[in-house]
Order: sequence, then C-alpha cells, then structure tokens
Amino acid sequence: NGPLGRAHLARALLERGYVESIRDAFSRYLAPGAVAYVPRRKLETRSVISMIRDCGGVPVVAHPGRSCSDTFWLEECLRAWKKKGLMGVEAYYSSATQGQIAEHVSIARQNGLLVTCGSDFHGANRPGVVPGCAFRETETLETTRAFFLKRHQISV
Repeated sequence: NGPLGRAHLARALLERGYVESIRDAFSRYLAPGAVAYVPRRKLETRSVISMIRDCGGVPVVAHPGRSCSDTFWLEECLRAWKKKGLMGVEAYYSSATQGQIAEHVSIARQNGLLVTCGSDFHGANRPGVVPGCAFRETETLETTRAFFLKRHQISV
C-alpha cells in the first residue's frame, strides 16, 4: 500500500526473527556494500520539478535541514532549483529545531519561495510523529494549521 523502502524491509526482517535489531538488519543486509543493498535511483531535479508542476502540484524541498546542513550550500541549491521551477521550502517539520526553522523561513523569503510545513510522518518507522502535525507545539492538523497561519500572519 505504498512505497517500500529499506526501513520497511529492516522491520520485516526483525519481525520474522532474521535479525536482532533494525541496526542489525541494516549492517548485515541493507547498508551500502551489504548483500541486499540496492542503490536508490535518483531523478534529475529539473525533471522532478517539471513532473510536479505538469500535474498541477507545487514543488517544495522537503526537510532541507536533514538533506543539507550547510547554509551557504542550501542557499545556492535553492537559487538553482528556483530557476528550474522550485516553488517552496518545507521550513517546518517534526525534527526541525527552532534555529533551523528560522533559518529556512529566512532563506525562503529572501529567495521568493513559499514556506510550507509537513509532519515528516513515516508510519511505524517514526513513532511519535503524528500525520499533519509539523510542530512539537501542536497536536492535530487543525492546531498545526492555526499555529502556522498565526505565526506567518496569514488570514484565511
């Protein structure tokens, strides 16, 4: 019922008793160089952005603090991706620190990009993360929405 990733395989190996832990599953089978490792196919950024826009979607960089911890490099990437059609930055997500949030909001605004939020929900692989709740201060989709709109002084 959705994409299948290495974390799902690790959990299945653990549940069936083939490994002693998720970490064991990765080190024995799923890490680069291990017997069951399959490298991820990566699409070209311009192609992905075009596909999203062609379908009427809004292309947004998800959890930029996890994928790029260097501010200078992130700003350079965002500028280049904006030229390719990028429209926003997910500044708010469940594992973002207040410092990361402020930095990503600032970078997005300086570059004319939308600021978005997401829960970064991954089911059982992220216990404690509630779908639609992007902040530690909120508990439901509605409280997340209200918090986000108030913080950015947006009236609906």
